[in-house]
Amino acid sequence: MRANDPYYTDKDKNKRDKLEYSYETYRQQRFRRSKEIEFNRLFITKLYEMLNKNVESIRDYFP
Repeated sequence: MRANDPYYTDKDKNKRDKLEYSYETYRQQRFRRSKEIEFNRLFITKLYEMLNKNVESIRDYFP
């Protein structure tokens, strides 16, 4: 059983972050990735708005 378990096969120090993803079902993984893409698009659109308004600092843009 330990031969295929990612907790025992992975020798990296930061196992915990990787393990959260290794036990996901395909449906959970698809949902998480879709939310990440939405968040990235939102972030990029906010950056474009800031560039277009010539904002000096992020603190000036967000109240």
